[in-house]
Amino acid sequence: MTERGYDHLLKGLPFSHDRRALPNIKNLGLNLLHDDLALPAAVLRQSAIANNRKWMRQFLQHAGVNIAPHGKTSLSPELFQMQMQDGAWGMTAATAHHVRLYWEFGIKRVLMANQLVGQANVGIVTSILNLDPEFEFYCLVDSPESVSDLAKNLKHTKLARPLHILIEIGAEGTRSGARDLPAIMATAKSCQENSDVVQLCGLEIFEGVFAPGPNSYPSVNALQNLLIESAQTLEEGMCFRGDEIILSAGGSVFFDMSADVIGGQELSKPILPVIRSGCYITHDSQHYEQAMDFILERSPDLRPFGRLKPALEVWAHIQSMPEPGLVIASLGKRDISFDIRPPVPLLHYRKSQFDAVRPFPENAQVKSLYDQHIVIELERGHGLQIGDLVGFGLSHPCTTFDKWRTLYVVNDEYEVIDYVETFF
Repeated sequence: MTERGYDHLLKGLPFSHDRRALPNIKNLGLNLLHDDLALPAAVLRQSAIANNRKWMRQFLQHAGVNIAPHGKTSLSPELFQMQMQDGAWGMTAATAHHVRLYWEFGIKRVLMANQLVGQANVGIVTSILNLDPEFEFYCLVDSPESVSDLAKNLKHTKLARPLHILIEIGAEGTRSGARDLPAIMATAKSCQENSDVVQLCGLEIFEGVFAPGPNSYPSVNALQNLLIESAQTLEEGMCFRGDEIILSAGGSVFFDMSADVIGGQELSKPILPVIRSGCYITHDSQHYEQAMDFILERSPDLRPFGRLKPALEVWAHIQSMPEPGLVIASLGKRDISFDIRPPVPLLHYRKSQFDAVRPFPENAQVKSLYDQHIVIELERGHGLQIGDLVGFGLSHPCTTFDKWRTLYVVNDEYEVIDYVETFF
């Protein structure tokens, strides 16, 4: 394979260009609306990304918290670099492999919002820590057994410094995490018993296990209250090591509520509050867009900042209209997320006839999504034609990013001005 040069082939680029053209892409004169890209193609609108970066900087300053964006959203070094330039405290990872990628990307502080299990995974992290004295790493534990298992694997390594850990607190019936204060205290005791290899630095929750909206507020509040009660109890017992206590919370749905809680606490040691929203930089057109409505509803003091805007779109051609009121476009499960909601057709363009993109006809509904086809139902008389371009919005950017090795950055005229790569 390598001898034949398959590595330079790239989805989306015309035959005249390949991956080797990427460093010069802004000078190639490519425009999505001119049909220069081989659709389907995923694009990021530069103006929306700039808006979202500014919005989050304002929010962090207003709330008095730090951010370690969850990098599994994009696994893109270019987007990571933007987030670090904006003052991110670090980046959040999900797996040991992610940690290795981040380190290769030049990230010097990583919070792994997951438990580090297995000798090979522990070996990845400890090897990096031994190679790079400047690298700072944190991971989670949620029981005495998880602490013991981690300590056992650490003792097989030659790590020169104790591993920094946070106790994960979870909600009943959801993901991992200690469920109550006695379990949290028992986990902290196990950390003390293994203090030769682990150092307890704080506590963590993920309230994103709950659905967006007011019906979830009591559950979110209960999890946040347990976090604060646990921090106070463990601090009274002098369980935390280091000069400050990390309290980390906040996915991309309730981060405003968590920032209010972790940013407003005082203990005998300084608190380092860290939220972890990863989807903010690209946002989406449905799931997190709805969450944004709820954020501004419950936190009206944020309204002067504007709102996050969808930056990620996937474009395709209309390729068939086999029945009245039925349109088939050249996009499917291989190209766009469908795990939370189906894609939504938002934009419409006809080359050489439209001056700019137009809204897609109203009342259109995605009927089904196949591997490479999307079926849209809409009213007769819609005026669409075979060959027209359709821009789709989505829910959950994470599971669109993982389908693309390269995404093209476009300006508001859809000229290709840059690119980002992913490493899933």
